[in-house]
Amino acid sequence: MNTILKINLLILALPFCINATELKEKKETPSALVTRINEHRDACLREHLIPNLARLVQEYDPIQDKWECERTLEGHTYGVISVCLLPGNKLASASQDNTIKIWDLNSGKCEQTLEDHKVRSVCALPDNKLASVSWGETTKIIKIWNLTSGKCEQTLTGHEDSVNSVCALPGNKLASASADKTIRIWDLTLNKCTTVLESDTQVDSVCSVSLGNKLAYTTQDGKIRIWDLNSNKCIIALRTGRVESMCVLPGNKLASSAGRIIIIWNLTLSDEAPAKSDSGKCEVALQSDAILILKICSLPGNKLASSYRTSGIIEIWDLNKRQVTTSLEGHKGQPTSLCASPENKLISASFDKTIKIWSNPVITSGPTDEEFLKFMHEKESWVTQK
Repeated sequence: MNTILKINLLILALPFCINATELKEKKETPSALVTRINEHRDACLREHLIPNLARLVQEYDPIQDKWECERTLEGHTYGVISVCLLPGNKLASASQDNTIKIWDLNSGKCEQTLEDHKVRSVCALPDNKLASVSWGETTKIIKIWNLTSGKCEQTLTGHEDSVNSVCALPGNKLASASADKTIRIWDLTLNKCTTVLESDTQVDSVCSVSLGNKLAYTTQDGKIRIWDLNSNKCIIALRTGRVESMCVLPGNKLASSAGRIIIIWNLTLSDEAPAKSDSGKCEVALQSDAILILKICSLPGNKLASSYRTSGIIEIWDLNKRQVTTSLEGHKGQPTSLCASPENKLISASFDKTIKIWSNPVITSGPTDEEFLKFMHEKESWVTQK
C-alpha cells in the first residue's frame, strides 16, 4: 500500500484508537471526548508520522530536486579544469590560463592567484597547502604551494611520465597516479617518496577511500583496484570498462563511470574474500542517455551528480530511484570538475571559464544527512590536521 495512503488512513482512524469501554465508564462530555481524540491524534502523529517526515520528503516532495545556481565565479581567462574545497569555506580552481585561484565562497571573491603552467589537477593539503600537477613542461612533477605565502615551497620529482592525478591521504601524505605505470606515495613531512606501487598499464586516477588507510586507483586497461596502505596489498580488484571518473560514497562504497554507465560498488569485504580477487560487489548499474560521462560526484540524500563530454548539462541521479531526477543547465561549455561542499552545495567548473555554485533549498535547509555529513567531515579532517 502507498505510504501516503497508509498515513491518511491512520489519521482518519485515530478517533477509533480510544477504548470505547473506557469512555463509557468515564461518561465524558462531547467536548471532553473531542479533546481526548485530539490528544490521541497528536500523540499518534508524533509517534508514526514525524519520525518518517525526512524520508517522506525525500520520496514524495515534487520540489526536492529543484537546484538553483546561486552564484557564478568569474575571473579565469581560459577553461577551468579542476576545483577542490579548502578549509574555511574556500575553493581552489585550476585553469588553462596558467593560474590557480583561491576563492572565498562566502563572498564569491578571488582572494589569491598563483602563477603556474597549465594546471590539470589540484588537491588540498594540511597546513594551508595545495598540491598541483600540470600539462606541458612541468608534466612529470608535483608542486606543493604554501597558500599563506603564495609560493611554491616543494617540488616532488620521481615520476618518469606525466602525472595524471593526485589525492591527499591521512598523515600528511599524498598519492600520485602517472602514465609511467606507477602510483607514488609521498610523505610531505619528509619531502620524499616512501612507496611505489607498480601497474601493468598507465594509471589514470587515484582517490582516498574513506574507510581506513586505503587507496583506489584506475588503470588504462579498465580496472579499479583498492590498495590497503597498511598491509601494502591489493584487497579488491574490479573489472569494468575504461574508467573516466570515480568518487567515494558514504557507507564504504565507490562510484565509477565508464562510457555511459555509472556503477555503484560495495567495497565491504567478507572474511573469506581473498586479495586481488574480483570481490567488490556491483550494487547498481545506471545507464545514461549521454555518450560519455566525464565526471561524477557524491551528494547528500544518496544522490550523485554527473557531467558529460558533449554537453554543458549536469544531471542529478537519485540512487534510491535509480534514475535522473533533474538536469542543471547554466554552463555554456563542458563541465570539467565537480565537488560537493559540507553545506550540501554542488560546485562545478567548466571550459566556459566559470565556476558555478548550485544549491537545493530542500537539501540545504532540510533534515541533515548525518552519514554524508560524517563522510564529508572525515575527508576534510585529512587536510585540517596531520
